[in-house]
Amino acid sequence: MRPKIIRFPRHNWINFLSVLIFLTFLTSDVRGQDLNQQQKNRFIHEIGLRLGSTTGAGLSYCIWYKKVGFELAFIPTFNSKVGSSSVIGAGILTILKEHEAINLIGFIGSTYYRVPTTSTQAAYAELNAGLGGGLYFTLLEVISVQVLTGYGVFDVIDDFKAHITMELGLYYRL
Repeated sequence: MRPKIIRFPRHNWINFLSVLIFLTFLTSDVRGQDLNQQQKNRFIHEIGLRLGSTTGAGLSYCIWYKKVGFELAFIPTFNSKVGSSSVIGAGILTILKEHEAINLIGFIGSTYYRVPTTSTQAAYAELNAGLGGGLYFTLLEVISVQVLTGYGVFDVIDDFKAHITMELGLYYRL
């Protein structure tokens, strides 16, 4: 005995999609806003360079939504004899105090360093983390700069150390 296949009439799917589209428009935020309010609510994308021991180093991408940002930085290196090594870092940023010219921000970040085994050195990995604050400002409306300082814990896997950290980011706004 074969199982009975239930087939829905085509008009039921059209009704379902119509209701779904109606509910989407009904629940979406469609208030009248001025241009400045719209720009404050949109995502801001930035690409650039980052140098930091707890938020990563190398090529970086940062995305902001309102007062919260997320950044990702990496340096991939390739060597035909040894293999590849990498530095990968990520951080969460938040604007604590907003001013016209310069903003006070806080950050929390983590970086993972990995170096492969060579003929003279064993494989090495290091995990760093840190938190702190700093300044975030924009030059010429397209260049943004982050200067951060805080406290970091370094090499938490093997040889735990803790001391002051310094971070610097230079970005181009898309």
